[in-house]
Order: sequence, then C-alpha cells, then structure tokens
Amino acid sequence: MIKTLKELEQEKVNQDMLESMKNDPELKKIMVLALTHSTSERGLARTIQNFDRLIQANTGFGLSYAPLNILLKSPAMTLQLGAVRASVIALGTTIGPFSEAARTRKVQDDKLNKYGTRVCSALASSQGVTKATVGQCETILRKLRGARAKAIPKTAAPEDPKHISVSQESFDSRVQHAQDLLAFIIGVPTYATNVADLTVAGITTFVNALKVNNDAVTAVTPAVNNARDNRDSLINTPVTGMIDVALASKKYVYSVFDGPRSSQGKQVSGLAFPRKPKK
Repeated sequence: MIKTLKELEQEKVNQDMLESMKNDPELKKIMVLALTHSTSERGLARTIQNFDRLIQANTGFGLSYAPLNILLKSPAMTLQLGAVRASVIALGTTIGPFSEAARTRKVQDDKLNKYGTRVCSALASSQGVTKATVGQCETILRKLRGARAKAIPKTAAPEDPKHISVSQESFDSRVQHAQDLLAFIIGVPTYATNVADLTVAGITTFVNALKVNNDAVTAVTPAVNNARDNRDSLINTPVTGMIDVALASKKYVYSVFDGPRSSQGKQVSGLAFPRKPKK
C-alpha cells in the first residue's frame, strides 16, 4: 500500500517521539498518560515536546539568542517546561482514582434500569396491590430511566469538566430516583417477595451501593478539576503561558535571523503551538 505524505509525516512524528522518550523519562510519563486519553491530550503531549525542542534550538543558537524579555530566556523557559510537565503528571495521578471510581459506579448503575423493572414487577405480583400503586412505581421507574447518564464520547478527555458535570448530574438524579423507589416500596405494606435481592433489605443494599459508588466519584472529582485548571493555566494563560511564550520566542528568532525562511528560522518554524479553542 502506498502511504500518503500525511501518513509519512505522522510516522516521522511518532518515531521522533519514541526516540525522545528513550532519553527523557519525564516525557515518557507524559506520553503514557496522554496516550490513554483523548486526541486532544495526545496533541498536548506533542505541543510540550515542541516546547522542549524550541528550548534546545534556542540554546543551540548560542549568544545570538539573547532576548531582553525574561520570559523568553532559555533558563526561564526550561523552568516553565518543568512546571508544565509536572502539572500533566499531577493531573494523570488524579485521573487514575477518578477513572477507577467511575468504572465501579458504572458497573452498578448499568444494572439499575433492569433492577427497577424487577422491583415494580415484584410489586405487581404482590397480593392486594392496586393498579394505581403499580402505576406509581412505574412513574418512578420512568423518571429513573429518563435520568440515564449519557456516555462520554470517545474523543473527550475523561477529565473534561463539561462531561464530568453532565455525567455527575445524571448519576445524582438516578441515585435520587433509586432512593425514591426504595422509599415508595417501604411505604407499601402489602409488598412481598421471596426473591432475596428484591426484598426491602435487598433493595436497601442495592440503593446504598449506588450512593456509596456515586459519592466516591464525587469525592475525587475536585482533585481532577483543580489539577486540570492548574495545567491549563500554565499552558494557556495569555502572555505568560507556555503557548504565548513559545510563539513569542519564535518571533524573536525570526527577528534575529532574518525571518522564518532563514536556516535558523526553519529550525523553529515547524514547531506548532496551537491555542486552545475558545468554548
């Protein structure tokens, strides 16, 4: 199969990254974290690598690279690179507990709709229960199903605040409706079943597990949000963030060496530093 120019370029990028990872343990940590997440996270890892390459190029220019702007000096940029890398690793360490808690919650939540249906069926088969009472149970069940948590798109980062917020609201609602179902069943004295997990005690155990799992996710979410905010601030803050510093550094190189088409300018012109899209 003949490969396109874009595919060949991507292969070269991947090879360069692998080679860099051999000599840079910190970059390896970042890449491992990024490759387990979204396309945008992998793009960020590439941007961080480009910042490192920019510093190396600037250092190679020797005394010719001597910006008056202290933010553009190689020592300052090196410190900034270290801070950004540390923030990405810190975010990765918070994503682990968050992802594990979210997986555990999802396992229990995936059972909820069918379980609720079984509870209402057990109610309907109980002696002396009216159709109106069964209808009330089914109303709670419809609300529960209507609050079903939406799956996070595969292209979204697991720590994306938008998806964390929407998902959390859905899970909170489902836990509340499950608790409403339990309270309703407790209030029906004629409810009776010999199915162990559908007894009042069984329903209580199931609903409590839902709440415990949901609370576990809620507890670790602030750490993800804070780590993400810190990372984004170091990268995207106007003027002082990594992106703006990198772009300003490239402009300085162009000013010293007769533009991006000079041999020196070409060393940095291909290093991309895309800005984060505005929401």
